[in-house]
Amino acid sequence: MNETSKKKERREWTQLFAIFKYEFLWNLRKKKVLIMFLISIGLASLGLFLPSILGDTVSDPYFIIKNMGPSGFIVVLLAVAVAMRSISGEFEAGTIEPLASKPVPRKIVYLGKLLAMFVILLIVYSILDVYFIAGGWLLYGSQKGLNLILFLLPFMAALSSLVWISISLVLGTLTKNSILARLGVIGIFFGMSVASGIITVTSPGAGKALNYLPGGGESGDIQAEFGENIPIKNFSISTGTDRMAPNLLLYSNFQSAQVIVKEYKLDLENIDVGGNPLKEVGLHSDPLSTVVGETAMKSFTTLRNVVLMKRDPQDEEILKGEWLERTAMKSFTTLRNVVLMKRDPQDEEILKELEEEEALNFIMENDFCNPHQLVRDERKIGLRKRFFQQLFERTNTYMMNTTVSVEENQKQLRDIVFGDDR
Repeated sequence: MNETSKKKERREWTQLFAIFKYEFLWNLRKKKVLIMFLISIGLASLGLFLPSILGDTVSDPYFIIKNMGPSGFIVVLLAVAVAMRSISGEFEAGTIEPLASKPVPRKIVYLGKLLAMFVILLIVYSILDVYFIAGGWLLYGSQKGLNLILFLLPFMAALSSLVWISISLVLGTLTKNSILARLGVIGIFFGMSVASGIITVTSPGAGKALNYLPGGGESGDIQAEFGENIPIKNFSISTGTDRMAPNLLLYSNFQSAQVIVKEYKLDLENIDVGGNPLKEVGLHSDPLSTVVGETAMKSFTTLRNVVLMKRDPQDEEILKGEWLERTAMKSFTTLRNVVLMKRDPQDEEILKELEEEEALNFIMENDFCNPHQLVRDERKIGLRKRFFQQLFERTNTYMMNTTVSVEENQKQLRDIVFGDDR
C-alpha cells in the first residue's frame, strides 16, 4: 500500500469517527430513546414477573433460555427510536446541505450514522439481557443452558433491529418526513403480523415464504433432549429475523434439535359448536441449525441490499437528497473543490471526465464564484473561514478585472476551477 492510499484510508477513518461521534451523542440526547428504553424495560418486566403475579412460582430451570431475547415489538420499537430523524430529520432541519457540502463521501456519512445506531442498540440490549438474566435467576431458581453465547446475544439482537432501521432509513429518505417514516415502519410490522396470521390459515404451506421477509416468520416447537436424555417440551420458536438472538442461544444447547411447524387450515363449514375452526392439515420440520443459518443470512442480505447501498444505480438519486438532486454529481464535485480549495484524490477520475464548459456554465449560473455570495454561504453552512479567504483572494482579481476580454475571463475562471495542472 503506497503512501497516498494510507493517507486516504486514515482520512476516511477520521471522517467515519467524526460522523459516529456526532450521531452517537445526538442519540444520547434524544429523550425519545430514553422513553423507548423504559418502555422496553417495562415490557421485559411483564414477561419476567407475569408468571409470579399469576401465582405460577414453580422453579423453572429453563425459563431464561425459553424466554430470553427481545420480542418482535421491542426490536421494532428500539429501531424506530434510534433511527428517528436520522436522515429525514436532516432534511426537515435543513442540516443536510452543510453535511453534503463537506468533503466526506456519502457512504462514510451513512455508515457513520449506522454504526452509532448499532452501538446505542448494543448498549440497550446488553442492559436488557443483564436485567432479564438476573430477574430470571432470582425468581425461578438456578438456570440451565447459560453459556458464553450470552455475550453474543446483544450483538444479534442489535442486528435484528438494524433490519428495521434499514427500512426506516429508506422510508425517511423517500418521504423526507420523520413521522411518516416512523408510522411506515410500525405499519409494516403490524401489517405483516396480521398478514402472516391470515396467510398461514388460508394457504397451508405458504407460511414458509414469511421466513424471507423481516419480522417473526413462522412459529413452531423445538423437539430435542437436554443433558441426560431429558426431553424438552413447550419450547416455542419463531424463525424470522426478529428472533436471531434467542434462536442462537437455543441452538447452542440443542445442536441436533428439530423445529416442528404445524400447518393449519381455516374450516368454517364443518365446525362443531364450541369447536376449533383451525384444522391441522400437516406439518414440516427443519433442523434448528438450518433455521439459525437461514435467519442470519436473510438479515445480512437485507442489510447488504438496503444499508450498504448494494442497490440499483437508479436509486442513487434517492440517497442524494433534495440539495444534491438539483446538482449533477460531476458539478457537485467541481463545486466542492472550488469552495474548499482542495482536491480529493478519489474525485480525480470524475474531474477527468468532466466537461469544462459544463462546469463553467453551472458555476456562472449559480453565482458560486461571487466572493460575497460565498461569504454569506459561510455563515449559512459553517465552512471554515480560511478556505473562503483563500478563495476570495483568488477570485477577487477575476471579478474586478473588467478590462480584459470575455475569453480571458473564462480562461482565468477555468484556472480557478481546475487549477494549473489540468
